[in-house]
Amino acid sequence: MSIVFLSVSVVSVLLAVVGHRVFVRKRFLAFPVYREGLSSGRDAVAEYARNLCQDIFGTDLARGFAWCTAQRDDDFAEAMAFAAPGVARAEMAQFRRTGVLGEWRVAVFGNTGDCLALVGLVESGDGFKVSFFQAMDPKTWGPAGTRPDAGRSHLDLTMVRQANAGEKPGHLAESLVGRLGSVRQLVEYDSSGIPRVDRQFLLSPNPARDNCAKISQRYDGASAVAVLLVAVFSVYSLYLTLAGSREIGQWSIPLVFGVLTGGASAVSGVLSTQDGAAANIDLGANVRAFAMVSLLAHLTTALAFGAIVLFAIVLAGTSINAGNALPTAAAFGGRLGPCRGFLVIPMALVLSRIWLGASTVYYSMLRSRFGVRVFFNASRSFVYSFRFARLRAALDSLVSAAWEEAVFRVLIPSILLGVFFSHRPAAWYAIGSCVVISAILWSFMHSTRFTANPSYRFLELFLSGIALGAIAWHFGFGVTMLVHWLFNFQVNLSHDHSEEAN
Repeated sequence: MSIVFLSVSVVSVLLAVVGHRVFVRKRFLAFPVYREGLSSGRDAVAEYARNLCQDIFGTDLARGFAWCTAQRDDDFAEAMAFAAPGVARAEMAQFRRTGVLGEWRVAVFGNTGDCLALVGLVESGDGFKVSFFQAMDPKTWGPAGTRPDAGRSHLDLTMVRQANAGEKPGHLAESLVGRLGSVRQLVEYDSSGIPRVDRQFLLSPNPARDNCAKISQRYDGASAVAVLLVAVFSVYSLYLTLAGSREIGQWSIPLVFGVLTGGASAVSGVLSTQDGAAANIDLGANVRAFAMVSLLAHLTTALAFGAIVLFAIVLAGTSINAGNALPTAAAFGGRLGPCRGFLVIPMALVLSRIWLGASTVYYSMLRSRFGVRVFFNASRSFVYSFRFARLRAALDSLVSAAWEEAVFRVLIPSILLGVFFSHRPAAWYAIGSCVVISAILWSFMHSTRFTANPSYRFLELFLSGIALGAIAWHFGFGVTMLVHWLFNFQVNLSHDHSEEAN
C-alpha cells in the first residue's frame, strides 16, 4: 500500500467525520423544514374520523375502515421562505389551526368497501378540528343512514362561521388574514343538509417572490431543454442498442441494476398505495378497484424505471463504449484492483459524508452569511407521517440514484465519447468535456426552487456533478450510485422526529 494512497485515505476519512458532524449540527439551517404539529398516531386519527362519520350519519361502520395521510399547502411554505423569521413564526401559530400548515386527510370506507366520506383534521390542544369534510348523500349509505339535520353539531365547526338558526343553506365564507396571505374557509350545504367544509390559502403580493418566479421560469425553460436532450440521447441509445446487438455481451450488470431499480420502485409503490388513497380517491369509489388500479400503475412505473436503467447501462457499458475510457464493464470498483469488493462500500460511505458536509456548509453559509433564502423543503416535511417511511425513503433514494447515475454518469458521457471523441476517447479533454456537459444537463434538470435564486442550486449541483463524473470515470458508476444513494437517504432521514432549530 503506497504512502500516497494511505495519506489520501486518512484525509478522506477525516473529512467524512467532519462532514457528518457538520451535517448533524447544521442540517436545519441548510435544509430547513417546519413542524407541522402532526403528533397523533395514524390509527388514532383514522378511528376519530370513522367515529365522526358514525355520529353524524347514525350508521354502524363496524366493518368499515379509514385510510389517512398527511398533507399541507405548499404555497404557504413558499410564502414563509420570503418572510422575515419573526413574521413566519407568528404566522405559523396563526394559521396552524386552519389546516394550511398541516392536516390529516382521511378517506372513510363503508362496510362494503366504498368511500363514504373525505375528512380533513387539524390537531388542536383538545383533540381535532375539521378543516375539510365531504360525504356521500346518506340515502346511498343504506337503510341505517339518517338525515343529518341535527348532526352538524358533531362536526364541531369551530374553524368556520356556522349558519344561524333558520338561515337557508348556502355558501358561507370568512377569511383569516395575515401578512403572508389569507385563509378563506368555506361552508356550504347540499340539498340534504350535509355540510361541505373546505379552505383556500390566498397568497399576499410579494415583489421578492414574484421576481424569484420570473428567474425560475428561465431555469424551467433550460430544464425543459435538458429533458429533451436526455430524451434524444435515450432514443438514440435504444437505436444503437438494437442496431449493434451483436456487440452486446455483458448482461449481468445491466440486468442487476434493472431488476434492482424496478424492484425497489415496485415495492415502494405498493407500500404507498394506502397513503395515496386518502388524497386521491373519489367519493363512492371502491377500495378494491382503487387498490388494483394503483398497483398496476406502480408496477408499470417500476417496469419503466427498470427498462430505462437497463437500456442505459447496456448501451453505455457494452454497445457504445466497450473497451474505451469509462470503466463501465467493471461497474463496481473500476481501478481499485482485486480488493475492490471490500473497498466499495466504505469508500461510498466516506464520499457521501464528504458530500453531505460540503452541501451543508454551502447552504448554511448562503442563509447565515449572505441572506439567501433557502426554501422550506416540501418533499420531506411529511415523510415520517407515512407508514414504512424509512423503508420507502431508502427505496425511493435508491431508484433516484440508480436512474440518475446510469443516465448522467454513464449513458450521456458514453454517447458523447462515441459521437464526438471516437478518435481519442481516452484523452483527458474528451473525458473532461463529457463529464462537464453531463453535469450541466443534470444541474439544469434539478435546479428547482430550492433557493430564491436557482443559480445557487445550479452551482452546487454542477460542482457535485463534476465530482461524481470524475469518480465514475476512475472507479466505476457503481460507486457513484452508492454515494448518491447514501446522500439522498441521509438527507431524507435528516428530519426524522425533529423540529426546526433556527
